[in-house]
Formats: sequence, C-alpha cells, structure tokens
Amino acid sequence: MIVNDNIEWAHSLADLVEALGHLCWLASDGYSAIQRTDELKPDVVLLALDLPMMCGFEVCQRLRMKHLGRPMKIIAMATCGDDAEREEAISCGFDALLVQPIVLRTLAEALRPAGASAPALHAVGEPGLSATARLREAERPAGH
Repeated sequence: MIVNDNIEWAHSLADLVEALGHLCWLASDGYSAIQRTDELKPDVVLLALDLPMMCGFEVCQRLRMKHLGRPMKIIAMATCGDDAEREEAISCGFDALLVQPIVLRTLAEALRPAGASAPALHAVGEPGLSATARLREAERPAGH
C-alpha cells in the first residue's frame, strides 16, 4: 500500500511497485490508510511522512498498535532523511526510511515482506533516473 497525498506521484510509484510484481493499493491520508490496512492487510506500507490531518509518524504508531504481532513492514518515504528524521522514524516503529527520489533497486529491496530477511533501518536516496527510465532499466535483460 502506498500512502501519499500527491496522487500523481503515488500513481507513478504504484506503477513501479506493480512492475516489480506486487499488488498495490493507494491511500491519500492517514485515516484512510489505517482503515484500508484493516480491510486489505498489506504486507508492506510505503508511508509518506508529510500527510494532511495526521503525519506519517502518527499513522505508523497507530498501525503498529492496531496490528500488534502482525508482520507488516512500514517504510517511511521522506524528502530529507536527516539524522533527526531517521531517529524519529525508529522511535515510531518504521522498518526503513526511503529518501526521494526513490531508486528502483532500493524500492525492490524495501518491498520484501516483513518475514523475509531485510536490512536494518536505513535511509537511502540518490539522484538518479526518472520513474520511466528506472522502469526501463528494470526491464532490461541482465548484462545489457
């Protein structure tokens, strides 16, 4: 599930997630994200930190309390990713912090379900290709 109030950006990210072989649902605010996770029970939630009405940090805490014991991976999506943001993400229960623009390889690693082996909380971000170019890169055969 992708939670972001920028619908165009959320749809672009959803296209990448689906191209990587995952089902994807969208929510545009924290309240609908909480409701939809109850209904859909996603394995992974990509959660923007800057949301209207309820910030991503609070949404993460509420999801953790509501789904206690359920292996759901919650990943923060940030534009900054500085040390303070990373520390707050850890304390709120996020599993990882992705810094935009999100690199396709990093996204693929982040989408591993909570039960699969995954790296510890990290912030990753590097300037790179557009979403379309990243998708083409993912479709290119190895070694080409």
